[in-house]
Amino acid sequence: FLLSLERIEVVEGRLVIVTELAEGSLKDRFDQCLDNGKVGIPRDELLIYLSDAADALDFLTERFSLQHLDVKPENLLLLGGHVKVADFGLVKDVEQSQASLVGGLTPLYSAPEVFQGAPTRFSDQYSLAVLYTEMLTGAAPFDGSTPAELTLQHMHDEPELGRLPQTDRFVIARALAKDPRQRFPTCRDLVVALREGGFGGFGGAASVDAANSGAGATSGRETRPASTPSQDTRRTRGVVTEMFDDQLSGPPRVVSKSMLVEIAPRDNAAIRVLPPVQSEWSDFRPRPTLLLGIGGTAAAVMQHFRAATARRFGAESSVPCLQMLLLDCDQRTLLQATRSGAEDALSHDETLALPLKRPQEYRDRAANLGQWLSRRWLYNIPKSLRTEGLRPLGRLAMVDHARRIVQRIRFALDAATSNEALEASLASTSVPFVRNEVDVMIVASVAGGSGSGMSLDVGYAVRQALEKLPHLNATTTGIMLFSTGRDPRHCDLARVNGFSWLTEYNHFNRPGGGFPGDVSCGL
Repeated sequence: FLLSLERIEVVEGRLVIVTELAEGSLKDRFDQCLDNGKVGIPRDELLIYLSDAADALDFLTERFSLQHLDVKPENLLLLGGHVKVADFGLVKDVEQSQASLVGGLTPLYSAPEVFQGAPTRFSDQYSLAVLYTEMLTGAAPFDGSTPAELTLQHMHDEPELGRLPQTDRFVIARALAKDPRQRFPTCRDLVVALREGGFGGFGGAASVDAANSGAGATSGRETRPASTPSQDTRRTRGVVTEMFDDQLSGPPRVVSKSMLVEIAPRDNAAIRVLPPVQSEWSDFRPRPTLLLGIGGTAAAVMQHFRAATARRFGAESSVPCLQMLLLDCDQRTLLQATRSGAEDALSHDETLALPLKRPQEYRDRAANLGQWLSRRWLYNIPKSLRTEGLRPLGRLAMVDHARRIVQRIRFALDAATSNEALEASLASTSVPFVRNEVDVMIVASVAGGSGSGMSLDVGYAVRQALEKLPHLNATTTGIMLFSTGRDPRHCDLARVNGFSWLTEYNHFNRPGGGFPGDVSCGL
C-alpha cells in the first residue's frame, strides 16, 4: 500500500516524478462526508483506510527502519477502495541519530519527539492517531492555531478526545503518549485495538524488541461491528477542553492522600464589615513615580489607575510626576488602551509596541540568539508577530527592541523628575512632590508571554537606567500578577509561564546568582 513511482527524470532542467494516478486523497473523502452532513468519515470505512496505512508504515519500519514523518490526510491517496501512502519527502532512517528535520513537517500531525529532532519507530503511529481522531470526529486532538502553539501542545498538553467513542479513547490516548515507549508496538496493533474496542490484549508498552519481532502484530483485516459516537460525546466543533471526560475508560487517577489538606471551618466565621483604614495624610509627600506595565493584564491595571487619577484630579488635569509606559507585543492591546474619549484611556506617548519580526529577519542574528533561544522558536514565530502566550518569544521581543525600551524609560524618568513636572504636579494636586527621588513600579502578569518573558530583563534595564541618574534616590518595585484566564486552552500555558518565571527569579536572587548581563540587549 505504497504509492508506486513510475518514472523519475529531468525535463528542461526540472525534476519530474511520475506516480500512479489516484482517485483522490483521504482529505477529499473527509470533505465529501462533511458536505453530506456527516461529522466525519464513517468509522467502519475509516478503519479500512487506517489498516492499509498501518500496513504500509509498518512495512517501512520493519523492513527498512524508516519513518514517513508526514502522515496526514493529503498524503493518504484513495485507489480502488483502499489507501496508499504517498509523499516520501521527509522519510528518515530512525537508526541515524543525526537525521535532520528542519522544515517540511506538518505540526498538526507530528509527534513530540519529532519537534525535538529525535524521531523514533513509533512516531508515525502518533501521527496516525491524530489523523484518525480528526477524520472520525471532525476535530483534531490539539487545536493550536500556530505552529508554535501546536508544538507546545504536542509536547506538554493532554489531547482532547471527548468526541471519540468511549471504546476508542483509551486506545488513542495510548497511541498519543508523550513517551514513545508507551505506545503500541506497531501501527497494526493500534488498528486491531480500535477494532476490538480497546480490549485487544495489548497490555504491554511498546518496545523496540516487540516491534522488531512483530509480536502481537496482525494484518487486522477482520472487521467487527463498530460503535459510533453517541450524541452525548458529540460536542460543538471548536470547543476544546484540557482534560478527558470523567467517563474516560482506563486506569483511574490516584490522588496521593499526602497532597490533601483538610482545613476545619473556623468558629464564628461570619463575614464582618471592617472599618476603613485610618491614615494620617497631613505629612504625606508623594514621590515622582513611573508606572511601567508589560502586557495585557498590566494594561488593565494602568487604565484603572488612569481612571482613578482622572476622578480625583479631573480628566483635564496634568500630573506629569506620575508617568506611565505600557509595553506589549500585541498592537490590539495598545489600541484598546488608547481608545479616544474614554476616561481610562492612555495617550499614544505612553505606549510602546514591541512586535516580533518574521523568521527570515532573524537569519543574520541566529548565531547570537542561539546562545539562549532554540532556533525552533525562530522558525515558528506566529504570523500575527505576537507572542501568543509563549514566554521565549516575549524575551525575544524585548531583545529586538531593547534600545527603544531603555530610551523610553530614561525619557519617562526625566519627565517625572524635572522641575517643570514638579511645579505642574503641585499646581494640579496642591500636593508637593519630593525632589530628587523617584519610584518605579513594574506591573506584569507572569502568566502571559510578554510579562513572563521580559519583565525580569526590563527590571534590570530600569536599574541600569537609574544608575546613570545618581542624583536620584530611587526604588524599583515589581508587582507581579498571575491568573489563568477564562479560556481553558491557555490555562496550562499560563501555569508553565508562571512556574518558569518564579524559577528564574529564584535563580537570580540566590547567593551568587545575580543577573549575568546580556550584550544582545545592552544589559
